[in-house]
Formats: sequence, structure tokens, C-alpha cells
Amino acid sequence: MLLSSLSARCATSCLALAVLAAPSPADDLFVASSNTFFARGNALTGGFQTLGACFGQPQSMVADGQNVFLGDPFGSIYRFDAATQGITQFATTSGDARALVLRGNELLVGKTNGTILRLDKTSAAVLGSWTIQDDISALYVAGNKLFIGSTSGRVTLLHMDDGMTVASFVCGGSITGLAADETDLIAATDSGFIQRVNLVTGSLDSWFIANHDVKSIALQGGSLLTSGADGVVRRFNRVSGAPQGTMPWTFDVVAMALAPSTVGTLSCYGYDCPCGNTDGVGGCRNSTGVGSALGGFGSASLSADDLTLAVTNMPPSASGRLYMGAGAVEVPFGDGVLCAGGGRYGQFRFPIQSADTGGNFQFGPGIGQFAQNHFTPLGTIHAGQTWHFQGWYRNTVGPCGSGFNTTNSFDVTFTP
Repeated sequence: MLLSSLSARCATSCLALAVLAAPSPADDLFVASSNTFFARGNALTGGFQTLGACFGQPQSMVADGQNVFLGDPFGSIYRFDAATQGITQFATTSGDARALVLRGNELLVGKTNGTILRLDKTSAAVLGSWTIQDDISALYVAGNKLFIGSTSGRVTLLHMDDGMTVASFVCGGSITGLAADETDLIAATDSGFIQRVNLVTGSLDSWFIANHDVKSIALQGGSLLTSGADGVVRRFNRVSGAPQGTMPWTFDVVAMALAPSTVGTLSCYGYDCPCGNTDGVGGCRNSTGVGSALGGFGSASLSADDLTLAVTNMPPSASGRLYMGAGAVEVPFGDGVLCAGGGRYGQFRFPIQSADTGGNFQFGPGIGQFAQNHFTPLGTIHAGQTWHFQGWYRNTVGPCGSGFNTTNSFDVTFTP
């Protein structure tokens, strides 16, 4: 593999990516097949349900909230409306629609002829375009920066403020997916080669081989999701490549898109960590090389009581527990940061659990009823209250040596 350093201009501007927040484990995951089927499932557990078919042959996809745009090889772009559950043709463009990404109110359409078409995401009006020297197979937006992948293996960085390409590097194979966390650009090839390129230095930080052809990738809950022709969405530790679970679908998965949930709010990321073990997409970094992330899915309704809390990226099979507090704090605690607790309400602890071999565990539904049955009256959850949830877990070989660590905070304001 040939890897050239990013330019000095990139070394300064790419630092803005350090403030990117991770999607929560509550996200919906949309998947599309080459046979035209399109489905939605839980981004942590799968359970895909078909939403439509026969509206075009999807090859690219991006979520706009709970709505989704899909592009096909003939330049047609379709839109799934979450309110009506219907799919309509949004725009017809020349050539193909090989890659899609959103930038504010713009839908960017990457084409194999090297053109990036800018469309108003509401009206489909053409707002302009850029052109690069390579074909386009993947797009990723971070602020005013557009990362562009090609089948030649080249990744180009374009500044969208002036349309100038400022840096590029070459990876080992056709680029099928791009993503980024707070330190690295993650590039995937069709052969399953996953590499992390440092956003400041342009150097290769780490790499691993996924055990399948990779059609698309996404970062979710601090983990890397990959899709393939075998119809399985796989979860990996985004640094080490350790497998963390699978989500099968009936058909091949040529494109994926994440739609963030609005159940709760993520906060108290792993930035001010006790021994420099930062990871801004979850809690403080543990022995797996990343931080453990907490989120939830279901709803905040106490009458439905269907909220489930989900922890990802713990050490495999480690023991841990969830707890909640009405107050929000942020103080060093073991290898992590204590986020939930304080005030006269204190902390209320849920039962100890063990993570699976992928480092994941869940608690719920029935959290409201559990609190009422097992906690003191101060720990009973009422409509209108905001409770801060956090995960604690053992990590005997963690980076700071305390033997335990914490997740980020997941904050939920409950409704009747």
C-alpha cells in the first residue's frame, strides 16, 4: 500500500473533527439490497423489516433524520418519508448516483465521472457542482471538508468553501466506504481492508481485514459497522478489528444509513480522562483501545415503559452495571469519569450483568417499573424528570490501572 502524507493545510483544518459526537446505540439502521429491497432495523440488534421494493436499484444511501435518500446506477434519487412510510422519486440526474452524503441543506451526489452534484435536499434544485480527476465511489462530510473515495483507491480531500482539493492518499483497493472518528479517517475497500489514517499527520495508525467483501461502512455506538454481499451487517472494534457481533438480513447489503434516535441525549464523553485515555465517541478508552458507549432505544414514555439501555465496547465478557442519578457531575472515577449522581437523589444501581463476547449488554425494557419496585421513593421515575444513566464496568488491565471504567452519560427526560 502506498500512503502519502496529508498536506500542511489538512493538518490544521482536520483538527475540527475532534469534536464529532458518536451516534448512540439507539440508532435505526437502514439497509438496501441490489434486488431493490429496502429495510429498517435496530442498529444494535438488527431485526430488519422491509419498507419497500421495486423503486430502483439502490447503490447509495444517506439518512436525513428518519427520512432516507437512495441513489441508483441510472442517476435517479428516491426519498423515503418516515411520516408517510412512502418512497417517491426525488430527482433524476445524468449518469449515476454512486455516492450520497448530506451537508446542511444540501444533498451531495457523487458520480463515477468525477462530478459531485449539489442539490437542495428539499426542492432538488441544482445548487452547483465540483469535479475531481478520479471516479467517485464513496463520500464523507466533516464540517467544510469532503473526503472522496474512488475505485482506484485514492482518497481526496476537498474544501467545500472554495472547491479546492488540498490532499490525497492512496489505499490498497477500491474504496467502498468512508467514515471518521475524532482522530482518524476510516477507509474500507471492497476486499475488506479497513485502515485508519491519522487526520493530522496523514500516517497509517492501524488496519485490519474484515472477513468479507465490504460494500459500505458506518460508525455506530463507537463501533464500525460493515455490510457485504452475504447479507450480514458486522460490528467490529473500530481500532483493533475485534468482532463484536453480527446482524443478518435476507438479502445482500449494498448500502447502509444510520438515523439517530431522539430517545435521549448523549453527554459526558471521554475527553477529560484520568491518564490521557481519551475517546470522544464514548467513555474513556479501555483495554480494547476504545471507550465504552451507552445509549438506548424504545421511548421515554413511562406508560409504555419500553426504554432499553445498551452498552457497547466493553471488554469481552466483563462484568458491569448501570446506574442512574438525577444530578449530573463530571469528576475522575477509576479509569473514567463519573457523570451521573450527586445531590440528595444520589445514585441508584441496577443489577450486575456480564457483557457478551463482543463487549455488549442491555437492560430493559421495564426500567420505570424496576425503579419503582427496587429503589427508594427518591429513585422512582416520574414524568417530567430527567435522569442521567451511566455504565460502570470492570477492566483489570485498563490503561490507568484502577481496575474499572465508565461509559458516557445517557440523559433521558421521561414523559407520561
